[in-house]
Amino acid sequence: MSHSVHGTFVSEKINKIRWRPDYFNNAHFFVTGSVDNDQNNIKLWDLYENQEEDDIHPFLVSTYPYCGDVTEIKFLNADYFVTSSSSGSAHLMKISATNGEDNSIKNEMLWKDLHSFQTGETSPCTALALYENDIVTVGEDGCINLLTAQSQNVVRKIDDADSCSIYCVIFLKHNEILTSNLRGQMKVWDLRSSNNEPNTTFMLSSDLLTPTCLTYHPTQRHLIIAGDELGKFQDTHF
Repeated sequence: MSHSVHGTFVSEKINKIRWRPDYFNNAHFFVTGSVDNDQNNIKLWDLYENQEEDDIHPFLVSTYPYCGDVTEIKFLNADYFVTSSSSGSAHLMKISATNGEDNSIKNEMLWKDLHSFQTGETSPCTALALYENDIVTVGEDGCINLLTAQSQNVVRKIDDADSCSIYCVIFLKHNEILTSNLRGQMKVWDLRSSNNEPNTTFMLSSDLLTPTCLTYHPTQRHLIIAGDELGKFQDTHF
């Protein structure tokens, strides 16, 4: 089996990369988010394929200067995506084409300073999850924020949801989320409840390992797989 690898130097560290959803023949577009730069950026790229020369290379379509490191990027649909930042904020970004111009990235909405420590210092927003228009962010401050893409107001904020940094979050249902913290502790939250306490708290294993990512089965959302910092997978179901 032959493999063809094409490399492009972009002169910055890429932390996140996401394909634009394949609506209206947009499958050749993708976005990237950078880290560790004096000026970080979110960039939109078009993957150009020259079939005559058997060559594939991306070219830059649009750049949006970003405050802080880009910690996550997730698409709501083909035109909108949500990003989180080490500055403790989240953005609703839009890809649009106006007046016959090429696609460009614009900041549609900013949720500023969602996460901060008790000292007043900025806390990085470490992860976010989407369910239709609902957005949940978590951070090193142990806080959970529920947002909606339809409003700049914070729908709900759970302060001190955890005593240490929360690294991962996913939606189990429209009203239910799962978070994991620095110590490997998992918590299930009912967003409809007025009680700021988790419904369930458990450990994936006896080892205090930090889950670095969570995902659910594409057709059976109650099946969850977690990846940890030592390279192991662990699974659970609800």
